[in-house]
Amino acid sequence: MIYQEHVVRPTRTINGKKVRAKLYVGQYFFEGMPKPVRVPLNTPDKLTAKARLRKLIIREQRRSEGLLLAEEFSAAARKMLVEHLADYEADLKARELARHHVKDTCRRIARIIRENSWKIFADMTSGGFTKWRATFKGSAKTKKEYQVSLNAFANWLVRQERLERNPFKGVSRVETRGKQTRTARPFTIEEFQRLVDVAGQRAVVYQTMAYTAQRMIEVYRLRFCDLYLDGDCPLAHFRKRTTKDKKDRWAPLPSQLAAKIRALWLPGYVRDRRVFWHLFPTRDTFLADLKAAGIVQKGNDGEIVGFHSFRKCLGAWGVDCGIAQKATQEVLGHSDANLTANIYSRISAAAISRELKKLPWIDAHPDAHSSGAMGHVMSFQDKIDYNTPIPKAVGAEELSHAPAPPVIPGQTSKMVDPTGLEPATFSMSRKRSNQLS
Repeated sequence: MIYQEHVVRPTRTINGKKVRAKLYVGQYFFEGMPKPVRVPLNTPDKLTAKARLRKLIIREQRRSEGLLLAEEFSAAARKMLVEHLADYEADLKARELARHHVKDTCRRIARIIRENSWKIFADMTSGGFTKWRATFKGSAKTKKEYQVSLNAFANWLVRQERLERNPFKGVSRVETRGKQTRTARPFTIEEFQRLVDVAGQRAVVYQTMAYTAQRMIEVYRLRFCDLYLDGDCPLAHFRKRTTKDKKDRWAPLPSQLAAKIRALWLPGYVRDRRVFWHLFPTRDTFLADLKAAGIVQKGNDGEIVGFHSFRKCLGAWGVDCGIAQKATQEVLGHSDANLTANIYSRISAAAISRELKKLPWIDAHPDAHSSGAMGHVMSFQDKIDYNTPIPKAVGAEELSHAPAPPVIPGQTSKMVDPTGLEPATFSMSRKRSNQLS
C-alpha cells in the first residue's frame, strides 16, 4: 500500500535569500487519493504538528471508508431539533432569501415540532406528521405549505450529512385543485371607481397597484429613484431585488398617474425615499375603504377582494378593452402564457356577447321551400310504380332490389314502413358475401 506523510516548514526566497516559515504544514498521501494533499497545521512545534497531521489523516481515512459518516450522524442525532432549526434559519438568511419567506418557513417548522413534542431526530416520523395533519385546522393550501416547508428542512439535513434520509419523502401531498378558499377576484370598473372616490390621498396607491399590475409588496418598496416621470412614456422600474421572480420589470404609467405621483415629491426628499412612505394603507385601512365603497370582501362564490385583486384588474379590464394578451403577460411578469390566460384574465359576458356578434347571421331564403327539393320528392306509391330497371352487380344476377314477395297470406307491399326506408328483403350468407367481395 502506498502511503506517505511528513511535516515541514516551507521556505521562500526574499531578496535572494531563503527564508523558512515559522509554522509547520503537513502533506499526506495514501492509496485511493488522486494526488497528495497539503494542509496548514498552524503550530511552530514539530511534535504538535505531527499529532495534528496524524489526526487529520485518520479522519480522512475513516471518511473514505464510510465510518466517519456514521459518527457524524450519531453526533447530529444527539443534538436538539430546535438547534438544527436555528442552523437552518441562519443558512436561509445567508443565502439572501426573502425575509418573509425565511420567517414563514421557520415558523411553520417550529409549530410542527412544538405541537408534536419532537425533541430529536428519532421523534420525527411520517406517521406522527400525518396524524398531526389530520387534526390540523386549515385549508388544503395551508396544509400543503406546511408539508413543503417540513420537507425542505429534512432535505437540508440530508444534504448537510446530519440525517441519513428524509422520513417524510413518502408522504403524499394534499390535493389543492378546486379547493382554493381565498381566490382573489379583480375589481369591476364600477367598484374601483367607488374605491377611488372614498380613498382620498390613498387613491394614488390603489391606482398604482391597478395600473402597474405589480404585487403589493413590490409597489410598497417603490422608490422615487425607480420612477421616470418625464417625457411621453413615464415608467416605473421594479428592481430584481424587490420582485418575486428576481427579475427587473418596467411598467408604463398613465400620464394622469405620473402627474399624481410627481406631486408627491417635496423639496428636501432624497431620491432613495419610498414613494408611498406615508400613504400605503394597512390591512385594516384597506378593509375600511372597501366598506365605505360598498364592496363586499367575500362573495357567495368564495372569492375575496384583497390586495391581490389590484394585480388581477389588468387581465380582466384588458380583455374588455382589447389589450393584447402578450402585453398583459409582459407587465405581469409571467413566463407562462397559460397562467395569464387562465388565472389572471377574465372575460365578461358583455365582452363575449360583443365578440359573438362578429359572426355572420345565416338564415333560410324566404322562398327556399318552394324552390328547394320539392322537385325531387317521391311518394311511396310512386316508388312502387317505379319500373325503371336497376343495374345488377356482376356476379350477383340472382339478387334483386324488387319488393319482396309476400310471405304471409294477405301481406302486401303497402304494409312496409311508410318512412321511405327500403326494408331488408333477403339475408346474405357468409358464402355468398365472399363471392361478391
